[in-house]
This record gives sequence, structure tokens and C-alpha cells, in this order.
Amino acid sequence: MSLLKKTLLVVASTVIISTLTIFLTSRSTLLQGYEKIEIVDTQANLLRTIYGYYDQSKSIVISARAYAVWDDMYNFVQSPKQDFLAHLGLTPDLFATHQVNLITILDVDYQPLFLEMYDLDTLQPVEIPADLSVYLQPGSPLLEHSAATTEISGVILLAGKPMYVASLASLHTNFSGEPRGAVIFGRYLDDKVIAKLSKTVQIPLSAFLPDDEAFPQNVKNALDGLKNQEHPNFVENLDSHTIAGYATIKTIEGRPAFVLKIELPRQIYAKGITSFYYFIVLTAIAGFVFVIISTLLLCQFVLFPLTDMIKQINEIRASGN
Repeated sequence: MSLLKKTLLVVASTVIISTLTIFLTSRSTLLQGYEKIEIVDTQANLLRTIYGYYDQSKSIVISARAYAVWDDMYNFVQSPKQDFLAHLGLTPDLFATHQVNLITILDVDYQPLFLEMYDLDTLQPVEIPADLSVYLQPGSPLLEHSAATTEISGVILLAGKPMYVASLASLHTNFSGEPRGAVIFGRYLDDKVIAKLSKTVQIPLSAFLPDDEAFPQNVKNALDGLKNQEHPNFVENLDSHTIAGYATIKTIEGRPAFVLKIELPRQIYAKGITSFYYFIVLTAIAGFVFVIISTLLLCQFVLFPLTDMIKQINEIRASGN
């Protein structure tokens, strides 16, 4: 093998090994960095979705406030009169207007003056869950009203179904007076709530009950992950194109109510992959250019002069001088 070929082989091998080393190390470092950015972005979108759910649900607080902060209601919970209920017009259409499944009015002793629930799709009355009575008794977290806290809202479970409730103590129209009785509005978590939330945050999402046996496997994994870590959310890659984030929404007592799941395209990772391969291609091109330039320079300043010198030495040796 000629000296030129040996030199070219050494230079090319060095460049190839260097490129492979850069490829392997960059793949583990650069792509891991993109994955971390992707996880942070998913967590941010998950948090935005959670805030969106609470903001969307708190619309019933405004509806309940229109009834609770009212002189007539303040007087009614102290001295109930049946004709006042008729005046309120608490019909199924009113439930549909406020988009609530539950309306309850409690007197100063927390006895129900009005308690009805309706299915918003059919506007037919539904059976009152037995465990609702627990929340309508003194000492309930929904009834811990005070002068400083006249509005309490959050998620409860009724017969295993999540419901966002707003419990407001009755006050005078000018927000004065000792808090008395309570007006409670509630809305079940259903497909319409999820669809509206998904449209608001512009993210595909779904919800699952913690005790649902028909969980997809990835949701089961997420539940295990949520139980085994201190963080309030869990993120995993469903495949090379989709990443999912999970968060547990808790009841006002701190129990798991339901799991929110969002799915996002792995755009950040995809851009990272594209950037990585651009980098490798540019590195390979730079290596190829380096081989050519190095070979030309070695030929010009080392190999050719060395070849001429060897040729002259051989000629001198052959002439015997």
C-alpha cells in the first residue's frame, strides 16, 4: 500500500471514528435535553388545563351568589315561607340555564328548604345520592362558613361521581350581616364539561375515575406513578409521536376525585430529532471536507516532498556516489 493510501486511510478513519463518537454522545445528551424541555412543557399545559377546569367550574359560584347574597334569601333562611320558593321559580329550565345538576337551600339550622337534582340532558329529576346528606350536616367542609369565608367551592364525590359544588352563606344584598344558612349549586363532571374544557384550552383531554376498572393500561401506569411520587402530575411518552400528562383532581377532603389526562404531539422532540440529524449531517460534511483538505495539504507539503526525497536517495544509491 502506498504512503498516500495509508495516510488517507488514517485521516478518514480518524474522521469516521470522531463522527461516530459525536453521534453517540450527542444523541444521549442533546435528545435528553429536548425530552426534559418536552416534559416541562407538558407539565405547564397540564397545569393550565387544571386551572381551566377550576375557572370553568367557578362560573356556578357567580350563579349561586345571585341567590345567596340577597336580602329576601337572607330573610327566607331565617323565616321560611313556601311562597318565596314559588317566587324563585326553581324549575328544570332554571337548572339548564345555570348548567347545574344540584340546587340546595339550607336554613339557619342547615335543614333543607329546597333540594332537587336534574339530568341536564333530559331535564328529568334524578335520585338524590344518599351520601349528599353527609355534606349537608353541621361540621361538613361545605358548611364551614364564617365572616371571613362566606364562599366555599370544590369537588365532592356523590355515589362515586365527581361534582363541583359551590356553597355560599346567605348575606344581605350589600354583603353585610352574619352568614346564615347556605345556597349550594353543583355540576357533575360529564362529557360536556370535558369537551368544553378541551375546547377552551385547545388540548385533547379525558377524565377517569380512580376506581374505574376499565382503565387503559397507560392510565393504570399513571395512577401508580402518581401514587408513588410526591409530584402532583405524571408525564409519559405514549409513542414516538405523542406524550401524555396526568394529574389527580382531589376532593375538598383531599381524596382523589378523578384523573385528568392530556395528550400532546411530541413537536419539541421531533424538532430536536431534526436538529440533531442536521447537526450530524453537517458534522459528516465537515469531516469529509477535512479529509480532502488534510489529504491535499499532506500531499503538497509532506508526501510529495518526501516522495521526491526518497526518489533522489534511491537514484544516488543506484549511481554508487
